[in-house]
Amino acid sequence: MSRATDRTNTLPKTDSEAHQAAARRPFPWPAPVLILLIALGYLFRSFFASSVLPPPARMQGETTQAYRYAMLVGQGRAIPDPDTMVMHPDGADPFQNSIFEEYVAGLLYRMLPEGVDFDSYLRSFCLLFPLLVLPGLYLWMREAGFGHPQSLAAAACYAVLLPALLRARGESLYRETVAIPLLVGALAAIEGVLRGRRAAPRLLAAAVLLAASLACWKVSQYFALLLFAYLTARNLFGKPRPPAALTVVLSSVFWVCAAAIPHMRHDAALIGPASAAALCATASTRLHGRWLVVPSLLIVASTAFLTGSGSSGHVSAVLLAKLRFLFTHPGDPLRLSSDARLFWVSGYTSPSIAHLALLFGPVLLLAAPGLWKLHSRDACRLSLIPSFLVAAAIGYLLFDRLHVLLAIAICPLLAMSAGRRKALLAALPVVLVLHSVGVRQVAGFLGGIGLGTPSRSSLLTDRELDSVITWLRRETAPDEAVLCYWHLSGLVSAYAERPVVTHTFFENEANRRNIQRFAGLMFGSEDSLAAFCAEKRCSLVVHQADFLLDLSPEGLLYLAGRSGAAPAGCVAHAMQYHPEALEQFRLLYEGSSLRIYGLGDGRYRAYTGPAHLLFRHDVAGILPAYGQGLPAVVNEPLPTAVGMAMDGRQTGNYTLLSASLTLLASEGGSEDDCTGVLQEILGLYLAAVPGAPGIDRLASDFETYLAAFGPDPMLRRDLAWLLADAGRLDEAIWQYRKVLEEAPDYEQARRELQALLEEPEGAGSREESSDG
Repeated sequence: MSRATDRTNTLPKTDSEAHQAAARRPFPWPAPVLILLIALGYLFRSFFASSVLPPPARMQGETTQAYRYAMLVGQGRAIPDPDTMVMHPDGADPFQNSIFEEYVAGLLYRMLPEGVDFDSYLRSFCLLFPLLVLPGLYLWMREAGFGHPQSLAAAACYAVLLPALLRARGESLYRETVAIPLLVGALAAIEGVLRGRRAAPRLLAAAVLLAASLACWKVSQYFALLLFAYLTARNLFGKPRPPAALTVVLSSVFWVCAAAIPHMRHDAALIGPASAAALCATASTRLHGRWLVVPSLLIVASTAFLTGSGSSGHVSAVLLAKLRFLFTHPGDPLRLSSDARLFWVSGYTSPSIAHLALLFGPVLLLAAPGLWKLHSRDACRLSLIPSFLVAAAIGYLLFDRLHVLLAIAICPLLAMSAGRRKALLAALPVVLVLHSVGVRQVAGFLGGIGLGTPSRSSLLTDRELDSVITWLRRETAPDEAVLCYWHLSGLVSAYAERPVVTHTFFENEANRRNIQRFAGLMFGSEDSLAAFCAEKRCSLVVHQADFLLDLSPEGLLYLAGRSGAAPAGCVAHAMQYHPEALEQFRLLYEGSSLRIYGLGDGRYRAYTGPAHLLFRHDVAGILPAYGQGLPAVVNEPLPTAVGMAMDGRQTGNYTLLSASLTLLASEGGSEDDCTGVLQEILGLYLAAVPGAPGIDRLASDFETYLAAFGPDPMLRRDLAWLLADAGRLDEAIWQYRKVLEEAPDYEQARRELQALLEEPEGAGSREESSDG
């Protein structure tokens, strides 16, 4: 070899050449390393779900039905069609939604040894299955020409990335739990076909995985639409053009799925935008003229109007509303359609600055250099990775629940930012672990600088939900239907095993109308709600404090088209504060934030205990605003009660003391604490200071205490004496008789009762007082 030739071989390679050379280097152990990453990712996600951000004890929202269906499959039972446990009395067609993941989870469970707890299994499944993205992401980057270290680093980043963890804590069997690994695998195979590497097996894998992802998740149709648009653009403008077989096979797969998969048939996917895009992509394999762009756009846009109602009407309604009102809810809810008001809630809003900063702030800073490299590298411009990044970013900006897709798309950028420096590649997952573990601290910091967002979660806690489900299972008949808001209906049907009138699947248009009718009726007359219950053959109604207290665009008031507080004469207001005023409904159960009413006399015992704090109209004025401190009343009741008691003592504020007593008595406070607060209230009453309680309120506070810690004959005798002293002789006599029922040998009470019975009618030593 000549000196000149040797000098030529030692010249530095261009970035593209070095990148391709690194990609060709053999790496003998990718499978064991990926298995190790999956195992470590599972351990870290288990730690995150148990110690950093523990999920709810049960599945939530739409995933409650997924849980129920997966359990039926796991038990070897068929998913009922129609499913009469929802949308009572007629039932609903479960195959109008994508339920393939329920079959995957259920059939895998049946392969396990007998005796494995299904709930424990499903939590592990929901933690583990999303980690199958790791081999798909690794293969995708390898197919795109990246080296082994960068591909493995990207996979490791996804295992610990905060936006990916939030939807994979084991608490919910989301559609994307199964669909996303399949979708990433399909994109990896398509990338390989585009690069011309062993096209036949990759093409088969792409077809199978795309079909499976379409069966799992309706959002896969969005990516199919963008994929066909990408193939059309590459056919018309790109060099080299993709293999024609790729476009034809993928288009054919989509059409077969649109005709064969029930939920796609229900959505009319065969005449939808993705199907039209597949047709245009197929045509572009033969017609290469750029004139095809305009008719393609017109065809795809026109098909969107053909499927803009029915099963997908709520999605199109929200998209149009966001464009019209610039991604901000209008103050007047009636400016939105009923479908837009129903669907434009958490998970389907657009991310706020705080949301973006919390989930992606540090990640974007780390990925910024990679974004520049992605733009400048010619080899990457023909890859699917930049297109997927754009599609995922658009999806996230439209619906914040799609942050899971952006989490995948940003991992290649993180690896590219570190380049081929192995120390930096190894450091990336460590930095992301710190970000994920410190999510609470990051949230606190953002709140401190004014980027925090108020909590809009329901006031219904897991603790209260346990009691509700236990009561329904113990006290009601298996065929007793329950009318409740949709986010609770899935929990009732899946865990209490009672039929419900509403459903968690919005794809069913009749269900959306039921939910909207329920919202309107709760703020109407009692007769109208009773008539709706009779129509649905339902005798149990669940009222939540959220209905009146949540004035945000996510509340029931906004859904009903009301921009202010509920009218005082509506049935929801009576159920909240004045159940005694109802003529057709009886209060059967009461928790911290939820009440259950029965229609008619029925066979159930009426609830007679003291009202919980949120159902006391007289203390409503001292409670914090919904989402701005009010959740502490149900999430941290005892510290909140202690704080109220301290403030009440210092200021002599009876309302604070009474509210504190209610919280302590109903939420497990100690007898000594309640006794101390009751003594403070009694002192205010006896001193007759301005703002002191009247005898009615004082008697109610005594009853609150007695309901929690009674029977206490001595305390009830004190109440009887106070009533007599206030001139309330009939009530005093009733209390004295109650004392003697509890303690027949209580001679002082017997003598005082006898004296009252012998007094002239209307006598009393204190002028009767009343509450102001």
